[in-house]
Amino acid sequence: VTGCPCTEILIPTPTSYRPRLLLAGRPGSGQSSHLAPAVLHALEKFTVYTLDMAVLFGVSTTSPEEACAQMFCEAKRTSPSILYIPHIQRWWDTVGSALRATFLSLLQDIPSFSPILLLATCNVPHSSLFPEVQDLFCAEYGEVLQVQVPTPQERRNFFDDLILNQAAKAPASQKKAVLAALEVLPVAPPLPPRMLTEKEQQRLEEQEEDTLRELRLFLRDVTNRLSQDKRFKAFTKPVDLEEVPDYATVIEQPMDLSTVLSNIDTHKYVTVKEFVHDVDLIWKNCLEYNPDKDPSDRQIRHRACALKDTVQAIVKDELDEDFEKICEDIKESRSTRGCSTSRFAPSYYHVHPKTRAVDAKSTDAAGPSKESTAAAPSAVTTPRPSGYTNGSGIGQRHLLPLDQDGGYKTSVLSWFSAPSFQELLQRAVSKTEGYEVYQLEKLYALLCQSIYRHRKDYDKTALLKEIENEIEDFS
Repeated sequence: VTGCPCTEILIPTPTSYRPRLLLAGRPGSGQSSHLAPAVLHALEKFTVYTLDMAVLFGVSTTSPEEACAQMFCEAKRTSPSILYIPHIQRWWDTVGSALRATFLSLLQDIPSFSPILLLATCNVPHSSLFPEVQDLFCAEYGEVLQVQVPTPQERRNFFDDLILNQAAKAPASQKKAVLAALEVLPVAPPLPPRMLTEKEQQRLEEQEEDTLRELRLFLRDVTNRLSQDKRFKAFTKPVDLEEVPDYATVIEQPMDLSTVLSNIDTHKYVTVKEFVHDVDLIWKNCLEYNPDKDPSDRQIRHRACALKDTVQAIVKDELDEDFEKICEDIKESRSTRGCSTSRFAPSYYHVHPKTRAVDAKSTDAAGPSKESTAAAPSAVTTPRPSGYTNGSGIGQRHLLPLDQDGGYKTSVLSWFSAPSFQELLQRAVSKTEGYEVYQLEKLYALLCQSIYRHRKDYDKTALLKEIENEIEDFS
């Protein structure tokens, strides 16, 4: 019944008009060998009928026209379905006029909104096809897809795994049975690290300094916040030895927040652990020098304990553990290379002796139990919330090349050995500019053969040279 709501629900609404798609491109572009099979695979839930010459002329009991008509009938019966014609330009040139007329007639008889997709491929541009075939696919309606040559990024993705991963893969370990028959030898000492070139050394030092700069910004921020806190005012300056002459005999290693800031400026701290060690000296010296006798002694001891808890809380809340691991590895790496951290400190940095008035009274954390009257350092910043993190982002771990475990030490050498493979990858991408898919596959196969021949080599130098020659000689 026309206009009945139930009828409108039961009758499906057409979604496409004569769905057709032509995959056109130059010979070897992969439209018939790769792209069309991928399309059919994505539409595998639909029945596919292939109208190639092997199917139409392969049955001796029926004529090609009858076989074509039978396929069209089956496609209508099992719709939605797909009619696939590979190499339609060659198909059209080979079949006779009777089969062409039959094909066009059967195609025209398919209802306009019937869900039967006509999929075809050709090795010539759409404009070079026979006029009858051109009329089947309208470029203005998006029914023609011109396959382009692979872009540089696509070629890079194609060769990336082969050159960077498979070529650099270590040989497979031998079987346990073979190892059992071999003589048991002591473990060889580890090889010394590869000597870096001057350029690599400079690049590594720049990356290390970028990370340590982030560390110093973080440590300055923490120290300034402690110095500005009125509770820790007594810990901001060194002890006045004129007021407490016995201090040097009791405390072996004096420390205060101004000295900590000077150590930061002179690049004495490579890790947060070193910074915390010096800050811990402040409250330890205070507890050691000031006995628990009267209220003033207890007051400064309470503040020393508060300093300890405050520093630990800030470090725990705001420091990225992975960042501290990177700093530890930098320290170990510089120690191995014999690189001094202080040589990166600012030039002409001198800490001049502080002048004190005769009647000035100032005490330190390790000084007398009375509160210090010394003013807090003037070069301080506004207090920040406890959840504040260094403005440059102390958690940024991309400053150095890391491995999957966040390590730095083992990745330094691989960081500088990788460019050999990276350079080969770039050469392969540049060499294949304008190449078709079949040419890329040919070069890929040649490189696979080279990798297979050197699969048992631990030293990849010969493999790198052979891959380089294969790329340069390929045409």
